[in-house]
Amino acid sequence: MGWQIGKAAISRMVTTKNGTILFLGNSKSTKILSESTASASAAAGMRSFAQSMAREFNPKGIHITHISLARDQQPYNTKAVADMCWQLHQQHKSTWTFEIDLNS
Repeated sequence: MGWQIGKAAISRMVTTKNGTILFLGNSKSTKILSESTASASAAAGMRSFAQSMAREFNPKGIHITHISLARDQQPYNTKAVADMCWQLHQQHKSTWTFEIDLNS
């Protein structure tokens, strides 16, 4: 589903050469555990898609970021996560971050 939303959003952003897409995933995208291989492959796929979008669209003025939330660190303070997303959106183009891991 993330790729459908990303694809739809990017079409509008390309014309303005401005925008931010934040993909919120979980730590399974980089830390695969034996009991969760099926969901880990989906999470890794979304991370790879976000990375491909970042390589293609960062030079066109669109900031793409993958945010990894540690699943074993719940519950998250939703305001703190929202604040981090806002900070990522406001980053200067010379210091864009592609990936960040959040732990509570």
